[in-house]
Amino acid sequence: MSEWVKKQLSQLALLSKGQQMAKIHLEKEGDYYVLNGGQNPSGYLNKWNTEADTISISEGGNSCGYVAYNSTRFWSGGHNYALKNLSKEICLLYLYEYLKFKEPDIMRLRVGSGLPNIQKKELSKVQIQFSTNKQEQEKIAEILTTIDIAIDKTTAIIEKYKAIKEGLLQDLLTNGIDENGNITESEKRTGVWAWRHPHHDGSVTYTRLMGDVRLFVNTLQHAVDLMTQRGIPAVTSCEQADGFLEYTVRIPTATPAPLPVPNTLPACHEPEMPNGEGSSLGEEDAFVRS
Repeated sequence: MSEWVKKQLSQLALLSKGQQMAKIHLEKEGDYYVLNGGQNPSGYLNKWNTEADTISISEGGNSCGYVAYNSTRFWSGGHNYALKNLSKEICLLYLYEYLKFKEPDIMRLRVGSGLPNIQKKELSKVQIQFSTNKQEQEKIAEILTTIDIAIDKTTAIIEKYKAIKEGLLQDLLTNGIDENGNITESEKRTGVWAWRHPHHDGSVTYTRLMGDVRLFVNTLQHAVDLMTQRGIPAVTSCEQADGFLEYTVRIPTATPAPLPVPNTLPACHEPEMPNGEGSSLGEEDAFVRS
């Protein structure tokens, strides 16, 4: 049965402070990135001073204590610690995952009010708990790394949806009315709702909506159509019963294969108005509001 022990970080790795590189020598592009106290590279060089597969801990600045795993060679700057010469009793990825777990505690080691930093002496004392069975360490690290990958993918999906949302907001423009009574697009809310009709000759006309039920239904359907055009297989369903219109929109939380954009709307997307007239929209029509 494996035993769990605790050792100071300095007993498991050499904390090596990097070499400061003047900003004038840094490039916007290069073969190797420079870590110098932040979460992101300070710049790039065509030379390196630290091997790949190295754990780094930010030494100074607002991000001091930030733990990173570097899978490629890089330049370790003067405000960065690189963990070198790892003990054979500790698994590299396990140590990274454990330090990442302890990152909030490491960040609390910072001192100084102007440019905060973490002293090497204090960082060396950080306690690392690990199994004496290295295979057990590797298994734990494998599980945690898989979770990290899943988190990264989820974050990418969230960013994609944010970008799509921004696109939708660009399509759902705001409108106003000029001094001649004509509907115009406006960046401010004016209380005027309209469909935007772009024409092949480059001109644009608007049809004002007066706020009947078509305003609600067509707005939702237009948003869903835009999502499906951008690869999100959103679907709608609509039922009418007991004098009510029940409209359901389903948007997947994952990213399955895109569905084809429907050519027609459900029958209840064009509810009959009291005067018996429905509403008709062209394929290039867009809903705009204020």
